[in-house]
Amino acid sequence: MTVEWLKTALRQLGKLLIDLEDYAGKRSADSLQRTIDKKTKLLETQPELYVAGLVPDTHGLVVTPNVVLVYRIKPAKNKIQILRALKPRMKRPVPKKKGNDRV
Repeated sequence: MTVEWLKTALRQLGKLLIDLEDYAGKRSADSLQRTIDKKTKLLETQPELYVAGLVPDTHGLVVTPNVVLVYRIKPAKNKIQILRALKPRMKRPVPKKKGNDRV
């Protein structure tokens, strides 16, 4: 199978890499790019290796805890399409107060 990046995913990835370079330097951005290249290469031979996505027929390739690639498999076209490059944000639950209990 071949891996195809949609324009939206490429734009998002470019922004992630630029933001990382601004924050942590060029070495970090280059390292992330190499990791993405290595993990997307695995998709060619093992497309169902990664977890099912939130949207039906999608999967999520967790590149790092801060970068997830969302993709779908198109078996009829022998193609894997990378749809999005996301930087997930974890929302932490706010503890609820009960009566005089302190949190």
